[in-house]
Amino acid sequence: MRYYITAELWDSFSEEQIKLQTERLMETDRWRLPNNGAAFTMRVSLEDGVECCSDRLPEGTEVFKAAQLQQFIDFEMDGDRVLRITHVVRRQYPGLSADQKQEMLRFPIVKRNPEIYRKATLIGWWEQGGWLSERGELVGAIRLELAIYARTVLEMLVVILQDRSVQRINVEPRDPSAKWKRLGLAKGRPDIHVQDVTLHCPRRIYTAEHGGTHASPRMHYRAEHLRMQAYGGGRKLRREVTIAAQWINAAEVNPSEFDIPIRHVKLVAG
Repeated sequence: MRYYITAELWDSFSEEQIKLQTERLMETDRWRLPNNGAAFTMRVSLEDGVECCSDRLPEGTEVFKAAQLQQFIDFEMDGDRVLRITHVVRRQYPGLSADQKQEMLRFPIVKRNPEIYRKATLIGWWEQGGWLSERGELVGAIRLELAIYARTVLEMLVVILQDRSVQRINVEPRDPSAKWKRLGLAKGRPDIHVQDVTLHCPRRIYTAEHGGTHASPRMHYRAEHLRMQAYGGGRKLRREVTIAAQWINAAEVNPSEFDIPIRHVKLVAG
């Protein structure tokens, strides 16, 4: 099971809100590890266009320009323990022939900067739609730096999975075609049996100007918290009430949907 937190959803949280919400979940015995505590992977996006390598390809190697670039960090977890941290690079090259694709597999981009990867884990493969995917397990200082954030990512994921306003898109894995297997384009693909769960929250789109107001148009999360509420005659008495966690400036959702579980949409990969 691999949970993908979209960049938009990730940017809508602050570390302070996650810490507060995590404390509330633990205080009220609602803290639950993803996938019922079994092994799982947490995927977060890196900024598109960030290059991971600078070394040149061998002389005479044909170079193609990617139409799209995606980069991810995968935290492979066993409960709340980090097993591996992997860097994944996906580039789209539409229209290449089978020979050109095979040639590109000979010089994966991640292999141009081997000091940050565990050599035995470097691998590349092609996916449908002209996507070249490459990955390598991170080691050394960069691995240590990212491991610091693994706990924050885990806490955010636990919060997201308990939020009914967050939607899931479940993608069922599919085996590569016999032709691709014969050509070796999907050889060694590591996620062939991984079920992807993409997590996102509907976002309200603003078109009007907001000059002169202190309200933020950006969608953001407000953690569950306690507040003293006035009540009684003259509202002189006070009682502690819980203010539920909520999304601010998220897209409008039909109130009739609030009492149903997270919506699940099943797609087929490839």
